[in-house]
Order: sequence, then structure tokens, then C-alpha cells
Amino acid sequence: LGAVIWNSTNNFTLTAIPLFVFMGEMVLHGGISQRFYRGMGLLFSRLPGGLLQANIVSCSIFAAVTGVSVATAATVGTVAIPELSKRGYDREMIFGSLAGGGTLGILIPPSVPFIIYGVMAQESITDLFAAGIIPGIVLSLIFMTYIAIRVSITPRLVPESKEASLSLKEKFFVLVHVIPVFGLIFVVLGGIYFGVMTPTEAAAVGAFVSILLSACYGRLN
Repeated sequence: LGAVIWNSTNNFTLTAIPLFVFMGEMVLHGGISQRFYRGMGLLFSRLPGGLLQANIVSCSIFAAVTGVSVATAATVGTVAIPELSKRGYDREMIFGSLAGGGTLGILIPPSVPFIIYGVMAQESITDLFAAGIIPGIVLSLIFMTYIAIRVSITPRLVPESKEASLSLKEKFFVLVHVIPVFGLIFVVLGGIYFGVMTPTEAAAVGAFVSILLSACYGRLN
């Protein structure tokens, strides 16, 4: 039994797990997540539900950065809860959208549970990552559809959007901050799917890139 436990855990592929978690922490504490969330809020402000829709989309994207459901919900929630509470969004909808969106970290790659399962079951982690993309997107769309229907039936759940009053120049400035996160995702997932890097190597490269991005955003602050 001891040999089985040791051989299951003494696997180099598992190194990717703390690296992906570290990458998510750098995005959260490096000042990237705050600007990214504001940019996503501008993009989806005209949809029914406003920033609630931004919660789901942001969770989907941060799931592709952290790979952990709890970290995904914490990353987006740290920025979203104070902002939405201040604007007068319904608290049940705020926490419901974050709790639902946070679960996307299990499906959307790079998913830490996929890594653990792949190591234990001797399955290709790259194939597991590829298999989680479509279910993750479908689940995101289901959450967004529910929010749209719910707020259409009960408009008082969300306040009137204020983003529409921003100038085109201000919107462009904020949306620029969305690009680094998408670039980080492309480096990690693109490297895996194009066969350039293994999941462990991609996690290491992603962690390094997140450090560079956090350093750049730290200077902006």
C-alpha cells in the first residue's frame, strides 16, 4: 500500500498543480485581475444582467488561468463583490453567479482535477484538457442565459448600467487591460495544444509570464 501511494504521488507531472495555483495568485495580487474585471464589465454591460454576466465570463477566463474552482471564485469575488454591492446588485445574484461561475475551474483547462485524474488513471492530460473545453463553454452559456432570463423577469435585481456613459477613449483604455490575461492563456494552452510544451512546462512558463505581468502592473500602480 505504501508503494502504491508513493508511486501515485511521486510524479513530475503533479508539479504543474502548484505552478498553476501560483500563476493565479500572481494574477490576483499583481493588480491584473482588477483591471481585467473592469474591462470585462465594459464588454458585457449592455447584456441583461450587466456585471453579473461579467462574473460568469471572468470566472470562465480565470479558470483558464488558475485551474482551481476555489481560486477562480476567490479571484473574481475579491474584485466583484465590493463593486457589485456598492452599485446595488442583488446579493443573492452576486454570490450565486460567483458560486456557479467558480465551478467552471473544474472543467475549463488547465484544470487541476484533470491533472490529478490523468496521473492516477494514466490518461493523457492534454486530451483531458481538450475534452473539458466544450462542456465548460456550454455550462458558461447556460449560466449566462439563466441570468438574462432572471433579470428580465425581475429587473429590480440589477441597477441601471453606468458604463454606457464612459467615452470611447476611456473604454479603449480599460479594454487594453484585458489583453494580458488572454495572452497568458494563449501562452499556456496554446503551448500545450500545439505540442510545444507539456502541461508541466506550460505551467512553469505561465508562472514566469505571470511574474513579468505582475511586475509591469506593479510599476503602473
